[in-house]
Amino acid sequence: MDFYTIISSVRKTNRALTIEEGPKTGGVGAEICAKIVEEAFDCLDSPVERIAAMDTPVPFNRNLEKLVLPQIETIVEKIKTVLKK
Repeated sequence: MDFYTIISSVRKTNRALTIEEGPKTGGVGAEICAKIVEEAFDCLDSPVERIAAMDTPVPFNRNLEKLVLPQIETIVEKIKTVLKK
């Protein structure tokens, strides 16, 4: 993982948002957030935000899967929220 680029981006934008299809608890996004806080906490203008799948097994049914995994609408709304902070 290119943490140098991630930290450089946070220092430039003063914000961070991680998005993943994995579960929120114990996911890759959690590790990225931890690294950001360790390396660039003083640069942040707002808390690091995370979008991830619900902490539940992903169902096989397509309609139920859409409820568990992050969707485009959710991502766009969260980005707008982060930019307003």
